[in-house]
Amino acid sequence: MGASTMRTAKTTTGVYSEASRPRLSPGSPRTTAALREPKDSPGSFWSHTMYKRAADGATHNVKVHYCTSRHTMQHVCQRYFADEPVLGFDLEWLAYARRGDGPRANVSLIQIASPSRIGLFHVALFPRDNDDGDLVAPAFRALVEDPAVLKVGVHIQADCTRLRTFLGVAARGVLELSHLYKLVKYARDAQRRKLINKVPVALATQVQEVLKLPLFKGQSVRSSNWSIPLTSKQLTYSAADAYAGLQLYHVLEERRLAMDPPPEPPRYAELGFPIPIPSTPVVSDIESDVDSDPESVEDAGSECSDGSIEAAMQELASAGTLPTTTQSTPALTAQAPTSVRDARVKAAEAELAQLRAAHPGRRLRATPSSLRAFYVWQANDDLTPADVARLLRDPPLQTSTVLGYIMDAILAEKLAFPKQRLQTQVLSLLHPTLANGKYRAVVKQCEQAQT
Repeated sequence: MGASTMRTAKTTTGVYSEASRPRLSPGSPRTTAALREPKDSPGSFWSHTMYKRAADGATHNVKVHYCTSRHTMQHVCQRYFADEPVLGFDLEWLAYARRGDGPRANVSLIQIASPSRIGLFHVALFPRDNDDGDLVAPAFRALVEDPAVLKVGVHIQADCTRLRTFLGVAARGVLELSHLYKLVKYARDAQRRKLINKVPVALATQVQEVLKLPLFKGQSVRSSNWSIPLTSKQLTYSAADAYAGLQLYHVLEERRLAMDPPPEPPRYAELGFPIPIPSTPVVSDIESDVDSDPESVEDAGSECSDGSIEAAMQELASAGTLPTTTQSTPALTAQAPTSVRDARVKAAEAELAQLRAAHPGRRLRATPSSLRAFYVWQANDDLTPADVARLLRDPPLQTSTVLGYIMDAILAEKLAFPKQRLQTQVLSLLHPTLANGKYRAVVKQCEQAQT
């Protein structure tokens, strides 16, 4: 297995030094084999099970620790993660959670990852008999609050805000992967360096472009009820995100260091500094596939045995819940952005402009992405949410993302909508947790129309 670089934080400046850790190259035999797998088959998706760690001539699978108590959280963090300089990081929470619902609903599952292990800390299930009421193990708090331990992830500042608000943990040494991704992607091109900004790029997009495989994101798993014990499907999804962030960091950092001269890395996200943009283009010794990919600025919008993650993916495949893509295998480089926008998207943007004009001085409650998706779907009876996902972006958005966009637009702006079509194409695919929680008012409108 090849080696790449990881960084140990320098607390005074918010930058990092190098340390060696193993990783899987995007061009490795296991990645190449996955590219040859049939579309949507379990073996065609990126997975932490592709990664091995050699020690004393032996090969070991990545271990997954599923913890449902603070005591176990303390043991796992202290024994397996205390000496790691870099950790992948992610959170899950109930989709309809409100501030008053408390920490278990708002920080339901914490995921961290090292090269050899993944920790899943199911805070929502921690016993309620703690004498001090603190849900956080001291060893975990020490890791997250230590600026010498780099925590990497996508939308990681929002995750850290939740940690601080609901668990009283003040994260330090935090890196937003979107910042490093854009720096590596655009630093060599003087014309495109203006695209180096803090707009987040979805984890699934980065995995597809950088690691060359689609990230498994079954919609029924993504919108799960995190307040109950994890199923094998949820373990598959939960174990993936934090580990994907860690491996993205390895690849992107290696590419940054291969540039001549290496551009200054992004500072810790909690410091609020701008991303350092090189004043002149840099030259790379490594041909980066990321550089030729289209810009993606919209987010596609969480101790046990390892279990069999592969078996879980087989279960999903047989149940027909694997997400769909538009090509049989991911291309080594993404398609170039089209210069002509689809007329249906243009029409949707015109509708969005009219809505803004109708409410001067008021900031719209729904995001432009949500409204654009809703207007495309509403105006074209022949398009399903999956069709809209392909129309709006290449590689396509997740269908579950488009479902959320449509529902968010209706709910936020109180828009009129075709009730029967929404019932058939959207509500039928919506996870019950969302249908009975966040979107209950819209669901009720459809139910009343049927009576």
